[in-house]
Amino acid sequence: MADTRYQLDQTIRDTLLRSWDPIGVRANPEARDEYDSYIPTIAEILLADADQYALGRHLTKLEHSSMGLPGNPPRCDRAARALLIAYHRCLLCAALNDIIDSEIKNGNAILETSKGWPDENSVFVRLARPVTAKTPDGMDRRDVNDPHYWQAEIYDHRSGHIIAW
Repeated sequence: MADTRYQLDQTIRDTLLRSWDPIGVRANPEARDEYDSYIPTIAEILLADADQYALGRHLTKLEHSSMGLPGNPPRCDRAARALLIAYHRCLLCAALNDIIDSEIKNGNAILETSKGWPDENSVFVRLARPVTAKTPDGMDRRDVNDPHYWQAEIYDHRSGHIIAW
């Protein structure tokens, strides 16, 4: 768990700098730790499976209460979404993460992520476009063709994780 928590903390740090950064320190290498005091609480919020809106409200409150800024809810909501995606990708099995990295490099995008469906330990990622990568051994590519949900998916039997499009 310590390695996983360290990875989560680093992911939160990187995401806060890249997607939130209300005081504009991302370009300054000496300021990489500027938001570190917020990491433990944000990690607790993520581990408690809070939604994007609760996380966005927390970031807005930090801007206002801790930093004395007026607060920027749209920026905080975008950062909250980025934090949730990054957190869910920390949990996702390596083979599916490799597929997602390849797809993003080729112009695909993550539309949504979630945790706990269809099984308690499952991670779900939905992409904007069909996956072009080869399906790894031990996984199934399945057609779903449900107009309310998605067209197809890659399902990992070992982890219960899914990439859908």
